[in-house]
Amino acid sequence: MVTSWADEHWKLLVSPGGGTDQAGPWRIAVSRKVLRNATARNRWKRRLREVLRQHLPVIRPERRVSFQLLRAGDEPDFKELQREILGLLSRGGLLASREQGTE
Repeated sequence: MVTSWADEHWKLLVSPGGGTDQAGPWRIAVSRKVLRNATARNRWKRRLREVLRQHLPVIRPERRVSFQLLRAGDEPDFKELQREILGLLSRGGLLASREQGTE
């Protein structure tokens, strides 16, 4: 059973099962239907990966985790994106307790 949470730009999908496999713990999808320009799609993915990298010590990837870009619009600044991603991870129960209060 897949559980999902959505925010302004991203949708977080969490499914049971092991968190890491050959492809790693995260799946990041940015569709051409949402964002036509490949450079912009890659920039959104790089910025999301950087947020995840910075907070890796407090993220619990016991499950399969996927992020899907819902709408691109104006690209948020890094702090805004970080707040959005950490909020989704918190709602999904994927943050260790010391980080859950920072939304």
